[in-house]
Amino acid sequence: MNDDPSLYNLPPVALDDLIARLAGQQAALARRIDRCWSDLDPLPLARLLSLHGENAARLGLLLRHWHAIHGPPQNPLDAAIDAALHKLGTEWGIELIDPKLLDEDERARPPLELDDVIAGLSALQDRLSELLDCRSDDLEDLHFARLLAASSRNTARLGRLLRQRHDLGGTVPDEIVRAMAEYAYSLEE
Repeated sequence: MNDDPSLYNLPPVALDDLIARLAGQQAALARRIDRCWSDLDPLPLARLLSLHGENAARLGLLLRHWHAIHGPPQNPLDAAIDAALHKLGTEWGIELIDPKLLDEDERARPPLELDDVIAGLSALQDRLSELLDCRSDDLEDLHFARLLAASSRNTARLGRLLRQRHDLGGTVPDEIVRAMAEYAYSLEE
């Protein structure tokens, strides 16, 4: 399949461009949050954090669409098998695998990796968890509730992104699993 807009008589918008544009907006939002973190009132901070999580979820959805069009990322084991087949084929004088499959430049790559989306959201979740832990007694009930709600929604979004990565054949880094488990445990207390 192809996401070439000229095939559909639609305005010239490609999925790669949409992903790149939203990723740029996400990076700008993350910079704004970093710049204003200590100066913002909790309610606007909660809204910005929720927006960051919403954008991360949307980036995940766009990346899922990208992989539906271009195929899932190559499993490292498959790459090793392809390389071994190519070497055997070269030794035997026959083509066992298409050489294009071995060329990294020939493979389509998304403009952003899902792991980058997950890492960005996870980093802000860590900061928010620390804020909630350190300042829970200082915050008004409404402010604490809004920040906690933003954290809860973003934790669910992070879980969906991790599931999506698992569905694409990736693994979940131990540190993220551990952080999510610690956060879930802290909510039970």
